[in-house]
Amino acid sequence: MGEPKDAQKDAEETGVFCWNVTTEALAEAMNYSAAPLPAGESEFDLAKLSHSPARLVDAPIVNGAPLVFECRYLRTVAIPNRKPQTEEANCVIVGEVLGMHLHDSVLTDGKVDVTKLRPVARLGYSQEYTVVQQASHDCACE
Repeated sequence: MGEPKDAQKDAEETGVFCWNVTTEALAEAMNYSAAPLPAGESEFDLAKLSHSPARLVDAPIVNGAPLVFECRYLRTVAIPNRKPQTEEANCVIVGEVLGMHLHDSVLTDGKVDVTKLRPVARLGYSQEYTVVQQASHDCACE
């Protein structure tokens, strides 16, 4: 089984991390940033992303990300794996949000507008993503 990604190790070792919400505009760079690089090689460099330090935690923020959460690490949760001997472990990093950066361009009436943010979600395998958007019809389920 493979080693944890640098982002996971960094969060566990430093106790902090930033979650830079991936948007449609950043999707290709995000995909590059997930490459299994050797320790010490920069995912930022590979993805051609610039970064700057966060304000509250010692972790980088992706320049241009319209929504970023600065977090204190709480725990790592392993995702069950049907073939643990052949596949890398998948984990979710859980943290407490200490602060956030939100660009005005993704707001409508003071609220995050998903149609402006255009966040990306993984659907299944490593290359299957979708852009999250508001439903085109009214839902009676609210």
